[in-house]
Amino acid sequence: MVVQYKVEISATATSAIGSQFWIVNNGSDPVNLDDLTLRYYMTNEVAATLIKAINWANVGAVAGPSTGFPTGNIGVNVMPMAMPAPSADTYVEFSFSGGNNMLAPGYRVQFSWTVQNFMSQSFDQPGDYSFNAAASAQTEWKNVVLMYQGQSVVWGIEP
Repeated sequence: MVVQYKVEISATATSAIGSQFWIVNNGSDPVNLDDLTLRYYMTNEVAATLIKAINWANVGAVAGPSTGFPTGNIGVNVMPMAMPAPSADTYVEFSFSGGNNMLAPGYRVQFSWTVQNFMSQSFDQPGDYSFNAAASAQTEWKNVVLMYQGQSVVWGIEP
C-alpha cells in the first residue's frame, strides 16, 4: 500500500485546511478499505467547532479512468493525540464503511477533504507534521499514516 498526497489549501494561516489523498494498492491481493484508517497529523490552534467534509471521491485503476466512490462511505474525525509531538497534537482520521469496499491490486481510491471553522480562527499550517505546501502535484508522502485494522502501520511514519 502507498499513500500519495496533494495539498489543496497551501496558505500558512487559514480558517480551512485540506488536501487530496490517493490510497494505492500496489500489492497482489485485494484489500478491504473498511480495514484501513488514514491519519493526517497537525497542530490544532482552533478552539471553535470544526466542520469536516469529504468533498469528492473516486476509485479506479492506477493511471486509468475512475468512477465515483460514495463520499458517505468515508468518515472523518478530528482527534487529540494521547501523546502530542512538537509538530502534532491532533490528527484527522479517515475511515471507510460500506461493507464491500474492496480495493483490487493495481487500483486506487482518491478523495478530497476539508476541515474548517466559521469563527475566523486560523490554523497555522507550516509547523504541522503532515502538511507540505510544496506538494502541488500528487506525490508519495510518508508524513501521513495508513493503518490496517487500527493497529499495524502499513504506510508512513508517525510523528
